[in-house]
Amino acid sequence: MVVGMLQAEAVLFCLEHLYIMCKNTKKKKNNGKSRNLFVYSQEKRSIMKQIHVVAAVIEQDGKILCTQRLRSHEAYNSERWEFPGGKVEEGESDHAALLREIREELDWDIYVGRELCTVTHDYPDFTIVLTAYRCRPGDGDFTLLQHLDARWLGPDELPELNWTEADRKIVDHILTDKP
Repeated sequence: MVVGMLQAEAVLFCLEHLYIMCKNTKKKKNNGKSRNLFVYSQEKRSIMKQIHVVAAVIEQDGKILCTQRLRSHEAYNSERWEFPGGKVEEGESDHAALLREIREELDWDIYVGRELCTVTHDYPDFTIVLTAYRCRPGDGDFTLLQHLDARWLGPDELPELNWTEADRKIVDHILTDKP
């Protein structure tokens, strides 16, 4: 049964690639004869896994909360800085996911405000669609449960940190969206 499923997945993978190749086939005339010319394109988003993630841009007294990721096997994100948040589960709203993730990561309640921006970034093994929301802290203080460090920084200080590529796009948006 497992072998059959693996074979089926392999066939589907090959069919996806064949479809992309055929979709990108162009006719080229050569001495009056028409021939197929395959144009290979980077259509990774249709092949790679896409993950919907939410992030909290938590603001207090003109400062924004930045959190440092734990060390991981993914060198491109290991120990880099991010805005706290996480994956949206199937059937879950962005708002509910953000509240859940902040409780899991920081043991903290926050107030979720308006959407700030949505960015997309292709990592080597997946595509992230990251939606950031302006947030305010609730009562009490947070506890780092899934991060190495946290800092409250002013908007102009944000570029000093070594951000994940997706979160860097949010930083760029914050810097261009100043009141």
